[in-house]
Amino acid sequence: VLDVCAAPGSKTTQLLEMVSHGAEGGVVVANDAEPLRAYVLAHRLRSLGAGLNAVVVTHRGQTLPRAGEEYDRVLCDVPCSGDGTLRKEPALWASWRPGLSLRLHSLQLQIA
Repeated sequence: VLDVCAAPGSKTTQLLEMVSHGAEGGVVVANDAEPLRAYVLAHRLRSLGAGLNAVVVTHRGQTLPRAGEEYDRVLCDVPCSGDGTLRKEPALWASWRPGLSLRLHSLQLQIA
């Protein structure tokens, strides 16, 4: 299973749980474009146990080598603008700009 935008790792750990309890087993390749986030993710996964079948890599999601060609499943939780958070955190309205969402939309399409 490939997790294209894996950090911080909640979904990755769920995937590992599914893979480790599945009849066929398998490996989860967890990718994040930011090296520091990938580093933290690797340490988080390591703290869960040494028997995990996980590999953490750092590539830009839109140029990930052979994405989707060698995996049974691909999870792609692309970066979001956080617009939904505005309802819970009204103070964020002061820094929100429509251009952020528009720029992210292009990135989301490139990754997916």
